[in-house]
Amino acid sequence: MQTAIAYTRVSSIDQVKDGNSLSTQKRIISDWAKRNDVKVLEWFVEKGESAKTADRTKLKEMLKYTVQHHEEIDLLLVYKVDRLSRQTSDYLAIKEALSKRGIRVYSVSEQFDDTPMGKAMESISSIFAQLDNDNRAERSKNGMMDGVDAGRWMWQAPIGYVNGRDATGKRNIVLDNRDSFVDILQSAWKLIAIGYNETDTLKIINDKLEDKGYKKIPKQTFSRMFRNEVYIGVINAFGKRVQSSTIEPLVDTDLFYKVLSILNKDKNKGNKYNKYNPKYPLRGILFCKNGHKMTASSPKGRNKHYPKYHCMKCSGKHMNYDVDKVNNQFLEYISNIQMDSNMEEALKEAIKLNLGETIKEQEKKIKKYQKRLITIKEEKGQIVKKNLTSIIPDRTAQMMLGNLENEETSIRLELSEIRRPDDNIMDLLEFGMSKLRNLSETIKQIADPKIRFRFQKWLFPAGLMYDGEKFGTAILPSILQIKRTALVGVSNEKISFGEPGGTRTHDTKLKRLVL
Repeated sequence: MQTAIAYTRVSSIDQVKDGNSLSTQKRIISDWAKRNDVKVLEWFVEKGESAKTADRTKLKEMLKYTVQHHEEIDLLLVYKVDRLSRQTSDYLAIKEALSKRGIRVYSVSEQFDDTPMGKAMESISSIFAQLDNDNRAERSKNGMMDGVDAGRWMWQAPIGYVNGRDATGKRNIVLDNRDSFVDILQSAWKLIAIGYNETDTLKIINDKLEDKGYKKIPKQTFSRMFRNEVYIGVINAFGKRVQSSTIEPLVDTDLFYKVLSILNKDKNKGNKYNKYNPKYPLRGILFCKNGHKMTASSPKGRNKHYPKYHCMKCSGKHMNYDVDKVNNQFLEYISNIQMDSNMEEALKEAIKLNLGETIKEQEKKIKKYQKRLITIKEEKGQIVKKNLTSIIPDRTAQMMLGNLENEETSIRLELSEIRRPDDNIMDLLEFGMSKLRNLSETIKQIADPKIRFRFQKWLFPAGLMYDGEKFGTAILPSILQIKRTALVGVSNEKISFGEPGGTRTHDTKLKRLVL
């Protein structure tokens, strides 16, 4: 009995055609296999992927499978040649790759034999599949070009619009009629025009959308929006620029080009948003007293810029503070945060305990691997002896030896990656502790703004609330405590610091303290 694997595919177009559905393909292939005494080992079913390219999920999975199981497979069964590929070059490449593995491609509905005429007919069939595909693409492109000439948008609607029918009854895009959605989107251009940058504008717009229960707009989508002339009813496609009479503009033309000019100037200046900007080291962890995350910018006055931390949700409520003043107050604030000495000692003990456990586990694993390597060596010797005495045939012996060699290689790789814990780990721990004993100085010494941001996020995982004079936080890492003097003027009812007092005993529970 011959063995085979089977590949079936439908694209979104073919799915509705008679004779090409997945169930039909599977039935015809199964019937052929039964009639010809062929056992199908595995089915690979491609749903909704085009055969224009070989970059298909199930096709790649199938090819990988043939590499691993080629000795078990005689045939690859397909309903038609075009199910495997509509590109002649791809089809021939796939066929050749499988042929090298001893696997023959067989089309059950076309039944090409191995004669010169059969091979020629198979090649012609793949050529006609590509021709049919190219003709479809050409017709589709021509239809889209005609639509663009008529002022219709022929693709997925951009944000702010939905696919529908225009006033003429033709397929086109129309404004999104969800409550306030278009109004919120229109305000993006207005904010840019009065001086907001793209990043701050996106935050404002997304906050408004969230308040209405809508999804946030991704950054790239938002940026492309300002540069897409379809928002003023203009379609740029196929080398043409068409002013549509049926697409309702979302934004005024003059405002659109004014904003585009502003953004292009900013781009040429290289004025790009930097999340880890050293000028605003607290951006990303600072919250206003109403619980909103604050941002930062440098509005220009008459003669210079004035860097400010400010809350965009509380505009008009004086939620903007001088950056230098806040930064200095922050350094003074964290100078009152100290490391809990009891927790420090507990952490050291926990690490020592864990190091001991880790070393034991590693030594146990090394012994296990070394024992298996000895066994593999013995098994390989036994296979060679049995092969020489004809107990095991050559092909079986080669396969068994290959499996053992693969296992041996894998074990040796595992052994090479097992490392004993660094003997200097306690010295490193002490170095880290010294940095936590004087947070203010440590913060000053961190030159990389990204590292500083990550360190501050560790210190204040819930963020840091600021009311213009004082700071507060709901959570501190449990290894830290805060001096009572730092609580002056802050309501203990509203803000708590760290965990309740008390120390942890040095028992087996210490292992849980290791991060």
